[in-house]
Amino acid sequence: MAASAASDITAVAPASIATLFGGFGPPPPPGVSTLALPGATVNVGDSAGVTRPAPLFYSSTTQINLEIPAGTAPGVAVVTVAIPNGPSFLGSALVRNVVPAIFTAGPTIVPAAYAIAYGPDNQPQPAMIVNQTPIPRPAGSRVFLELFATGIRNHVSPVMVSISGGQQATQTSVPAYAGPQGQFDGLDQVNVEITNLPTLPPPPGAPPGTMYTLILNVDGLVSNAVLFAVN
Repeated sequence: MAASAASDITAVAPASIATLFGGFGPPPPPGVSTLALPGATVNVGDSAGVTRPAPLFYSSTTQINLEIPAGTAPGVAVVTVAIPNGPSFLGSALVRNVVPAIFTAGPTIVPAAYAIAYGPDNQPQPAMIVNQTPIPRPAGSRVFLELFATGIRNHVSPVMVSISGGQQATQTSVPAYAGPQGQFDGLDQVNVEITNLPTLPPPPGAPPGTMYTLILNVDGLVSNAVLFAVN
């Protein structure tokens, strides 16, 4: 079954990035975990009876990364993987209008994101990759997280961001931007201001900075949670 490429959610949205796991093509030789599948194609047949080709980002005998075609109708879709000079493989996808999911940095729950500070002159400073180090917030600057996600661009109601951590109640707000990233097919972006999050003294023995949890709420569906720290 197709899953969101940004989380383990076994549902996908039109124009989102998805992953298929399985055995495609001939098994690799002993000692080799997977083989590339040049020439593989994927078609998605939706609940309205329309079949569309899916753009592929990566294909191998164990994993295929693809974009669910824009316009795919909600419901259960049939996913067909075709291998040159080989058999076809049938799978399925549960398609929803939105399936919010935030990309993380490798196997962690730190978001794949940048932190950007805008100085008093409103000019952006060099972007900082978000990792486990607390994000600095220079005095007089406004600081934003640029999160990379998928499955949110078809939202009907405003996207909501919920941030909780430290000793504060959960803050819920509308992000400065939520929609297509603009450069990569299927990739969405959410820009969230974190300027006014309080910095609290860490507990004894804890690393510096205040840890916060962030989730997206899109048309009533919540994303996976990610963690970031601020100074």
